[in-house]
Order: sequence, then C-alpha cells, then structure tokens
Amino acid sequence: MNYGSLVVGPWHFHWYGLIMSGAILCCILTCYCQILYRRLPVQPLLDMAVLAIPAGILGARLYYVIINWPYYSYHLGEIFCFSQGGFAMHGAMLGVILVLVGYAKYHSLPFGLYADAVAPGLALGQSLGQWANLVNQEAIGYPTYLSWGIYIDYAHRPVGYEEYDFFHPVFMYQSGADFGVFLILLVVGWLFRNRFGLKSGWLFFLYLILQSIGRIIVEFTRLDGEILYGVNIAQLGSLIFIVVASILLILRQRNYSNLWRKRQ
Repeated sequence: MNYGSLVVGPWHFHWYGLIMSGAILCCILTCYCQILYRRLPVQPLLDMAVLAIPAGILGARLYYVIINWPYYSYHLGEIFCFSQGGFAMHGAMLGVILVLVGYAKYHSLPFGLYADAVAPGLALGQSLGQWANLVNQEAIGYPTYLSWGIYIDYAHRPVGYEEYDFFHPVFMYQSGADFGVFLILLVVGWLFRNRFGLKSGWLFFLYLILQSIGRIIVEFTRLDGEILYGVNIAQLGSLIFIVVASILLILRQRNYSNLWRKRQ
C-alpha cells in the first residue's frame, strides 16, 4: 500500500482521509437506517450530520493538539495539517455530543430518541475509522512475532524499540472492540426497545460506557499512547466518560421511574 496518497490522474487522495471519509459515510448510513427503524423524522438527522461531521473532526484535532501542546507550541503551522493524522477520539465524541445536545435543545427535539438512534452508527464509524491509523503507522503496541503483527518503518518506531520490525496492531484491537460494541447495541436495542420501562437515551449512555471500557483495556497494550505526568490520557478520558455516562443514565432512569410511579 502507498501510505502517502492514491493518485488518480491529476488528483491525489490521502489514504487517511479516504478511510475516515468511508467510516463517516458508513456511520451516517447506519444512523439513517436506525432512524427509519425507529420511525423518526429523517431531516433532523441530516441537519445534525452537517454540523456533527466538522464538529467531530475539529474536536478530535483540537483535543489532540491540546494534549500535545509542548510540540505544537513550536510548530503552529502543523496544527491544521489534518492529512498528517493526529486525532483524538474523545475530542470527536465531545464535538458530536455537543452538536446532538445543542441541536435537540434548540429545535425542541427529543434528545434521547435521536441519541439512541445514532449510537450504533457512531460505534461502527469508530470501528472503521481506526484503520486510518494503519496509514500513518500509529496506535501500535509492543513488538511481536505473531502472524498478525504489522511492520513499522524505522522512523515511526517508538523510542527504545528501533531494533524491532513488527508490532501489535492496537488499532485493529480497538477496531474489533468498537465493532463488538456496535453489535451489542444493535442486539440489545432490538431486544429491549420500549421494554422494562427504559427511558430514551439509555442506549446512547450504554454506548459511551462500553466504548470507554474497551478503550481502557486496549490502551494497556499500546506503546505510543499519550502520557501526561505518568497518566494515560486516553484511559483517563475514558474513565471520565464512564463515570459521567453512568451517573446520567442512573439519574435519567430514576427520574423516569419516579414519574411512572406517580402516574400510577
């Protein structure tokens, strides 16, 4: 594979961008199918997508730049060099969540219903988007002699591991974990929809919790993770997502249960 770009006549397409674009497209199509399945108006989804895509990309990049500010403070011209990679999934998630909440509130739409509908699509998009790390040879783990280990160019090898050629493809492990979350959301969303008094939004919070748990586990195998003061930033961010999502899920379900009992 040409890790630089795909050349078609006079046009040059970066593989990183092509993979990410494909992941976003699959995400939108999945969300669209879920919207139809849940019999919700489609137009709000399309409007949110127009806002959420740039918000997610910008959030992912700014989050990455912030946690790597010691480098970018001396390379300001590289901050918006998107083709070089350098995106943080937590930043993308924050950007998309802000759009969902803001759009639903501004247009008086049921946030929980739309959030539940887009949750599987977000998980699938994250799963497919992980493969963009292969292009820039990022998200790698410890050296390995296993058959699925990937070759890393000398210039991209972690410091202290230059003598090794093959490394664990952590991005592939994360992709598998996210795809597992996607399947779980589809199954439980179908089995438990409108059952057991579950309040709308529960599937979205479950997505945040499961995706974050998977990220914490996978990060233990990663060599090139972002470390600040001895703390893995991705794991810390995931832990915060788990705590906040769990609290919101419990509060939302408790309030709904109390309201249901009062009506009885």
